[in-house]
Amino acid sequence: MNVTIYQGLLEFNWNLLFSAVTVLVLYLILKRFFFEKVHCHMMARQAEIEEQLTHAAETERKAEILLDEYSQTLAHAEEEKREILKDARKEADRRAGEILESARQEARRMTEDARRKMEEEEEKAAVRLREDAAELALLAAEKILEKEVTAKEQQGLVEKMIREAEEAKWQTQ
Repeated sequence: MNVTIYQGLLEFNWNLLFSAVTVLVLYLILKRFFFEKVHCHMMARQAEIEEQLTHAAETERKAEILLDEYSQTLAHAEEEKREILKDARKEADRRAGEILESARQEARRMTEDARRKMEEEEEKAAVRLREDAAELALLAAEKILEKEVTAKEQQGLVEKMIREAEEAKWQTQ
């Protein structure tokens, strides 16, 4: 057997030819059964990814619209809250005014009632005082005259003094 230690860089031999044919056949088989399927799978995957990106962009756009609507709703709610608080303050002020006015009227009424009662009591006291004064005057006159006055005469004298006192209006008033 003849073994060569040094071989040329590119020499034509049957091994090279069989290797080239084998590579060519393998390439054609792979192209027919494998590359096309891989290519179809890659194209389907690319379409799926593009669809997902389109869906994500649409979802993001919808989310931005919802965020804008939410912001507007929130701003409107804040404005509505301020309006409600403003109305509540107005209502509270109005109600406080009504309560104060009611309290003032009640105080006036109570003051008027108290004044009227005082006048009535004062009038009663004045009448009693006049009666007592007339009675004392009669007793004093009786002592001075040393004569006894009958009850009917005494009553007539008391009424006469009361009439005169009312007509003259007491100087203390």
